[in-house]
Amino acid sequence: MKHSQMGQIVRDVWRLIPQQFDHCRLDAFVVMPDHIHGILVLVDHVIPDGMGRDAINRVSTHTPIALNPLPIGGITGHHNPMLGKSLSRIVRWYKGRCTHTMRQIRPDFTWQSRFHDHIIRNEKVLTKIRHYIHNNAIHHS
Repeated sequence: MKHSQMGQIVRDVWRLIPQQFDHCRLDAFVVMPDHIHGILVLVDHVIPDGMGRDAINRVSTHTPIALNPLPIGGITGHHNPMLGKSLSRIVRWYKGRCTHTMRQIRPDFTWQSRFHDHIIRNEKVLTKIRHYIHNNAIHHS
């Protein structure tokens, strides 16, 4: 499939992810007319002790004194998900890097503010999602 200039940027920046995040490997990926589908594999991804799945448990209840600067990670300190090896950090970097370049072509470019993620728990589901990504590109070309 031949990509537009914007689509080429999206694809090229995708390929840079493992250089920026050594704990991330790329899998299936496709650029669609108005969105992308991709699989990122996080390796050596361990949730630190005391951090559950519940976001409320990751937020510090400590209120910094106004005269002192905020600790690393802001109010959440070292529990800030943007400091670790998280998917959110990768997606934030990816969108930011794409946006910087794409706004040179189209100054009003913006991403949807959120993203949809899904944890792939087994080989059967991985195969199904890879198939979906591959077929999505074929049906839209």
